[in-house]
Amino acid sequence: STSTSSPRLSSSSSSSFNLKVGRGAPIVAQWNLSSQEAPIISQFYPKSRDSQVEFPRGTRSQVELQVESQDEIYTVNSVEMFIYDCDPSWASCATCNSQSQFCGWCIPTGQCMDSSLCNSTNFNLKNWVQTCPQVSDWFPKQGLREGGTIVTLTGHGLAINSPVVCQFGNQTVPAVSSGNGGNLTCVTPVNSQVENVNLTASTVPVQVLYQLEGNVTTNLVTDSLSFTFLGCSQYSRCDDCSVDPFNFGQCGWCLPLGRCVPTFMCSSSWKPSQCPTIVDVQPNVGSTDGGDLIEISGSNFVESDLYEIDFQGIPGTSLTWVDNKTLTVLSPPGSKGKIQLEIKLNGNAYAETTSFSYVEQNLTLIIILSVVFGVCGISSIIAGALLAYRFYRKSKRGELKMVKPEYENIAYGNWLFDQYEKPAGNSPEFEELLLDTDSPLPMAIVAVSQSTESDNLARSLVYLHESRGNTFDLIRTFIQVEIKSTKPDVMFRNNSIATKMFKFYSRIVGSRYLFDTLARFIAELDFGSRTGIEERNSNKIYNSSVDIELDPYKMSEDQMSDLQVNKLQFMLITQKIFNSIIKSGPTLPMQILSILISVRMSIAEKFPEDLRLQYKAMSAFFFLRFICPAISAPHAYGLLAAPPTDTCQRQLVLLSKCLQNIANATKFGAKEEFMAQMNDFVESNVETLQKFYDEISVKSQETINVQLETAERKIPKTVRNNSLAFIHQQVVLNKAKIFSELTTYGGKPGFQENLEAALGTLGEPAKKLKRTNSPANILE
Repeated sequence: STSTSSPRLSSSSSSSFNLKVGRGAPIVAQWNLSSQEAPIISQFYPKSRDSQVEFPRGTRSQVELQVESQDEIYTVNSVEMFIYDCDPSWASCATCNSQSQFCGWCIPTGQCMDSSLCNSTNFNLKNWVQTCPQVSDWFPKQGLREGGTIVTLTGHGLAINSPVVCQFGNQTVPAVSSGNGGNLTCVTPVNSQVENVNLTASTVPVQVLYQLEGNVTTNLVTDSLSFTFLGCSQYSRCDDCSVDPFNFGQCGWCLPLGRCVPTFMCSSSWKPSQCPTIVDVQPNVGSTDGGDLIEISGSNFVESDLYEIDFQGIPGTSLTWVDNKTLTVLSPPGSKGKIQLEIKLNGNAYAETTSFSYVEQNLTLIIILSVVFGVCGISSIIAGALLAYRFYRKSKRGELKMVKPEYENIAYGNWLFDQYEKPAGNSPEFEELLLDTDSPLPMAIVAVSQSTESDNLARSLVYLHESRGNTFDLIRTFIQVEIKSTKPDVMFRNNSIATKMFKFYSRIVGSRYLFDTLARFIAELDFGSRTGIEERNSNKIYNSSVDIELDPYKMSEDQMSDLQVNKLQFMLITQKIFNSIIKSGPTLPMQILSILISVRMSIAEKFPEDLRLQYKAMSAFFFLRFICPAISAPHAYGLLAAPPTDTCQRQLVLLSKCLQNIANATKFGAKEEFMAQMNDFVESNVETLQKFYDEISVKSQETINVQLETAERKIPKTVRNNSLAFIHQQVVLNKAKIFSELTTYGGKPGFQENLEAALGTLGEPAKKLKRTNSPANILE
């Protein structure tokens, strides 16, 4: 009998046939090939029981085997075999694979051969391919010459693990495979080939190479690729960026980022012809003591939390973005005289500077009265100024009143105002495809969208899913993805899409809780700093003005003697706030509680032995993204009706730092050495917080799910429409990439076809209109 594993034989390696024979004389085997006249004779010996037979190359034959032993001849049933040849002279992958269905390209050697010869123990990867790697597209095709741009190469046959590299000109960087064969990613190096630093654009060839031992490389793909390094960042002003003669329209001033960048880094907000401007500053004078509310009017002020307004290098406090034409800020203390006021975004100059003057406090009032009443005699003005100042001080001494905020405005912010044109079509099917619990569409959209759109993307997905009651499932999915892909020591430290979703969700469901838990303490501090009252009145809910500054460099010599008193007052106020949080377990919103428990369970599943990491992950959401931001910016969360004073703002920052260190179970170090005196206090409260987490974790997930299902879902109609319009815009903008990602994430059968049909029904994305003057309070 004969046996073989395949009906094909390789000319480059002999094939072995096993014959069951008895003892005796040698066995003669006659191989009759239909492709040639003479048979091939081979001899088997009983002890070896096999024989290796060499066949002619490149022939297709009907093979018949006759075996002669002890005067008997056995004929084995014939089989058609193809004796093939993989010629090493076929110098390209495409040529190799077109010659024979049994040949393939050996990537490490760069030769055409049989798979058995492309077997190397030196490489932990699939060496031998019959589908030639090919790059069909790459994005972006340009980036900053400082490097750091993530370039994604899409195509097929790219599922090759390291060692694969991308070579930009003569600079080599590692490549990472997606694992599905669809793409590779490379991070661009610093472009050291540009000799003239003033030249904005420099284009270099890009090669994808397979790296062998000793840094020897061979081409993985032969496609012609290129990348352009841009020197956009050399421009620190919008005007210079927009008129650069060398960039050929490839660089522009990105309003949200506040700097000159390549076009792809700024998405739809790239408006090089619309630089921000300052039109007016009111008032344009302020007291040398600081604390004056300054309103800056202009154009193209994009919404951001990263603004800074410098008064001759000294940043103002309590900066608030009102709309795209207005910013407000509290002036810092300054020296008498005229200074330059500058707006910065992301640390870069955002608009032309303008002048501002510091004057003595009484002179400030005189100037204001002069404007109101006109110059009518210096004695009358001085008398009026003194009366106005006394009235001003007296008005500050009124009893503190606690006013609850408009929670809807806190939850949705400017999305109550921004509106889009009515869409060309309506597609309930699109909403179903997006909001279904098992839909892969949100994950695909997030994967391909620009980082500059992540805030609006997170809030849109939260608002829409909340209207269906499945926001918890959405956030939990993204949390689990981050836990699986992130190292424990950096988990949830950065602002990921999961933490941004939680930020917007917590404003919807947690604003009332924050007010009830924190508002009284913050209002007391703010009121005390405004009035300067030193006596304590038990009939009013404010404290005396207190000083809790702990940094000796921010204290005068006279104040240094009170450092220990400040420390005790700081500990007292922090402990009161901390105790209020610890006692708030029964009133903690079930939506926030469910996320905290889900975070803990997911961490415990992956790191069952690390209890510390469970507490730290819960704090990353509860304190870092919920409690501490509300304390640091109380007016943004409705805890104060107006921004806090400069003194109060400083106090709140110190308090939030201490609470966050308790939450992280971390001592203060050299970075903030003056806070190290609070380390014993921090340690004394860590165990209490961990017990709080244990107590709230006892509540069963089943009970929480029932409460979540019965929770009221009222999302303002305008907010919902804005969210749908934004998501539709992003899907259309990134359609090809999203459909590519959907092949990775899967989905129900026919999902992509249904999505294509739904997009066709919707038509073109709605265009964004100017903001309306009043919130849209129509609830679904």
